[in-house]
Amino acid sequence: STSPRLESAIRAAFAPQLRAEGFAGSGRRFHMIHNRWIHIITIQGSRYGGSFAVNMGLHFATAPDLAGNPLALKKMNEAHCAFRRRLSETNYDRWWKHDLDAESMLAAVASAASVYSLYGRRYFEAACTGLMALTPEALISGAYDLQ
Repeated sequence: STSPRLESAIRAAFAPQLRAEGFAGSGRRFHMIHNRWIHIITIQGSRYGGSFAVNMGLHFATAPDLAGNPLALKKMNEAHCAFRRRLSETNYDRWWKHDLDAESMLAAVASAASVYSLYGRRYFEAACTGLMALTPEALISGAYDLQ
């Protein structure tokens, strides 16, 4: 028998919600172009096992990635994005703990999906709005909030 995999829980409890919002992708990586922005979501497992974080990236759709490479939407992850953060209800990193059984993984992924619907979507919307409104004067004066 094979041990349960986090990807199965993501496919069941998070991917349908992301697809309904327009994201494409599978496994632990999802992407979407919305207006002029690329939105990236990746699920990062802990190197020690038993937990994961949800990384979110935002990048202007016509700019090269941070390494200066042409955009490769299907290969990008949040590390290639100009703006990124971890999904959380607070300003601190959030890691969802789980046991190594399917039920525990499903509960943890469902919790992450719930936090995304309450906070992650709002982060993407607020960041895009803030970036689109940014002026040279605001940059010079420091009068902006990119979260």
